[in-house]
Amino acid sequence: MIPIPGSWGSSGSSWSGGFPGGGGFSGGGGSFGGAGASGSFLFGRTDGLDNAAAPREAGDVMISDVDKRRIAGAIRAAEEKTAGEIFCVIAHACGNYRLVPIAWAALVALAVPLPLIYLTARPAGIIYLLQLGAFIVVALVLSLPMIRFLIVPKRRMWGRAHAEAMHQFLAQGIHLTEHRTGVLIFASVAERYAEIVADSGINAKVQPEVWSKAVAAMISAIKDGRPGDGFVAAVELCGEQLARHFPPGALNPDELPNKVVEI
Repeated sequence: MIPIPGSWGSSGSSWSGGFPGGGGFSGGGGSFGGAGASGSFLFGRTDGLDNAAAPREAGDVMISDVDKRRIAGAIRAAEEKTAGEIFCVIAHACGNYRLVPIAWAALVALAVPLPLIYLTARPAGIIYLLQLGAFIVVALVLSLPMIRFLIVPKRRMWGRAHAEAMHQFLAQGIHLTEHRTGVLIFASVAERYAEIVADSGINAKVQPEVWSKAVAAMISAIKDGRPGDGFVAAVELCGEQLARHFPPGALNPDELPNKVVEI
């Protein structure tokens, strides 16, 4: 797959949108011989997925059951008109990034002794204790989920989310469709990242930039706090492209489950 980069937010990016806490879209390269589009959001706050980056208890959901049924219905309707297959995945987070707060805390702790040594007459033991205390306090504060995901380098989060999208493409068996006509619509809340990945059979007939419209529609709805609408819009637009290039055959088997998976 060859994702197409883009971005959304309030900083003059090409698209706009975001999960709670911020957002902007960015993508990288792929490796399965297909095509797609990807993105991540940097700015803006929405009401639909508050505290999405925080650890979740069993039963917590990002998309309601009603929206899940709507998405499943949109997938069935789209696949009736095409031999292609559409699958949706939404992830709570693609990594915990717990080493990032430790790294920042270490940098702060290394800086603490310098002013104390040159500007005070405190003994070395006291300076050491202050340095240790600074490390512990900063590490604990930065480890809070609401802060941790803000200090992780954006490229690292986007890279992790892209890798998870590629993993889900394989893990969900999207690459196993008979004519390699599977499409994955993927979003990760903590990383504020979304991606559409199409298999190699589609790449032969559909240019990667075609998927940008579906990504943009998904981003716009997510920014407004309507993730269910975003997935439905992306499914419908992907279905239109698949129907144009891959009409249904005589049998048109349903090779993938018609649903959105939360991970």
